[in-house]
Amino acid sequence: MAYESSQGIKFDFSGTAFTANSISVSKRVSEIDVTSLETPHGEFRQYRAAPIREGDELKVDFVGLTVPQQTATGSITWTVDNTGSNAAFTAGIPTAALCTSVDVTAQVGELIKGSATFRLTNS
Repeated sequence: MAYESSQGIKFDFSGTAFTANSISVSKRVSEIDVTSLETPHGEFRQYRAAPIREGDELKVDFVGLTVPQQTATGSITWTVDNTGSNAAFTAGIPTAALCTSVDVTAQVGELIKGSATFRLTNS
């Protein structure tokens, strides 16, 4: 039976490597609310696909001294060692990114830890 493992995935943003502990991708479908006052009481709202996409979101938890700069734009490069089918994780993830938030924590006796959120697009 095949298995999937996230081990062996490396993450670079604009040529800077990050030691990532956790990576999550949220794929989004942009939609708009087209509900009108004609919708009967108790019914569900009505939605349609939006004419403009918002982009997927990537969240990364990392350790070390390298911190991405908030509002920086660049490309994301994934390196996978193809063990445990980890190449499937990075397939289809857009590579152009905007860093939308960064949080960094440092405390006595610990490594510097942080998290960053990126908005992903295809261009």
